[in-house]
Amino acid sequence: MRVEQNEHYVIGISAMTRNDRELSGQGVIAEFWGRLFAEDILARIPDPAHPGEIVAVYTDFESDETGEYRFVLGARVLSLAHIPSGLHGVALPAGPYEVRSTARGPVATVGIAAWQAIWADRELKARRRYAADYELYDDRSRNPQDGIFDIYLGLKA
Repeated sequence: MRVEQNEHYVIGISAMTRNDRELSGQGVIAEFWGRLFAEDILARIPDPAHPGEIVAVYTDFESDETGEYRFVLGARVLSLAHIPSGLHGVALPAGPYEVRSTARGPVATVGIAAWQAIWADRELKARRRYAADYELYDDRSRNPQDGIFDIYLGLKA
């Protein structure tokens, strides 16, 4: 499903990574999910736009899904006026996004399967802008063993 999004903002923990690193177990994404809860990162994020939601952002792409990118895990906020020390703020650009929902199941497993299907879709790859993509975790993903979440893929205008 294609949707138009206004610019919006996310604050969270951040690091540069690559998909090959993540798939080999040497990445930061799994560690960040542990940190998000262990360090109560969400409680440090000011002015959440939608309390209770978690957003995982992929931005600052070196090229496409094969290159390096910035991963930000946190929450949507009303502005980037106050970014707490140790956290990173990012503006998600306005424009068209393709929304893909994962299957229901263990969130980590269905997420990897959804991304692999996205990477294999040549037609979609040609339409992506590689500016910012994000995953939205809401009430449907509260149970990490039986959840579903949406992936928003930035498209060329």
